[in-house]
Amino acid sequence: MTRLVDGVRCVCQDKLSWVQQTLQPALHGLVQVYDQLKLANEEAATSQPWSHLFCETFEQHVDTLSSIEVEYQQYATTANAKLDNTIHALTVASLPTSSR
Repeated sequence: MTRLVDGVRCVCQDKLSWVQQTLQPALHGLVQVYDQLKLANEEAATSQPWSHLFCETFEQHVDTLSSIEVEYQQYATTANAKLDNTIHALTVASLPTSSR
């Protein structure tokens, strides 16, 4: 049973690692593009309406992606804690009554 729980924990940690490795560079790249566009828009003599829309939309997406990353980390932490509790409960349940 411990091997099964450890396998599930490993999958959860692998998924968290994948999310971090995928999401963080993507966010970093998007932020660089956004910063350049925002700077160009601020330096331009006339502001383009589409650039305002882009900036507003981009900020919403960055907020959403950032919250997804945090929520996934919280989920992974909770899942690991539940797995630890399950291992403990199964270990206690498998002990003879006199050993408890």
